[in-house]
Amino acid sequence: MDAQLVTYFIENGRPWVVAQRELHRPNGRTLTTQESAALLPYFNAATLNSVVIREVPLIENPGFYAELAARDTRPPLDFSQMHGITFVDTIVVTRQRMDSNNTPWLSLLFHECVHVCQYRALGVASFVKYYVEGWAQHGFNYFAIPLEVQAYQLQHSYDSTMQPFPAEQIVNQSLGRKA
Repeated sequence: MDAQLVTYFIENGRPWVVAQRELHRPNGRTLTTQESAALLPYFNAATLNSVVIREVPLIENPGFYAELAARDTRPPLDFSQMHGITFVDTIVVTRQRMDSNNTPWLSLLFHECVHVCQYRALGVASFVKYYVEGWAQHGFNYFAIPLEVQAYQLQHSYDSTMQPFPAEQIVNQSLGRKA
């Protein structure tokens, strides 16, 4: 993928993120008492109170992918294969993955809350730019995107340790923002 296409993703990504947040947030729900209690040792209450979850049958690919077909460029990331995605403070999850009493559900929710913190620390435009550039710099490998690496590392710590840790503070410090 060339620099022109990376720029295309950055320019189209920000408005797409904002539009998806606007689309999904009104039909979402806040965290349950149980979800909040499970995540409060890791995230600030204000952050958790801002989160809205929207269940959907399938996460749709961005509308701007249509132009990629016109360029004979295959979309490099298929969002329809994802179980969850975060749009600022709105977490969209597929119904098949949603089970609020399931430990893996809390693990996914934790991961997405890390992204909420990243959006809060960076802002939408910088998050999208950092995400896409990190993706391009790491050979378009989703699992090597620095923001995903951080989310997966913290998720792994959440899944494997019994001791709470300040996940939001770790995100803020790593991205240069004071907690």
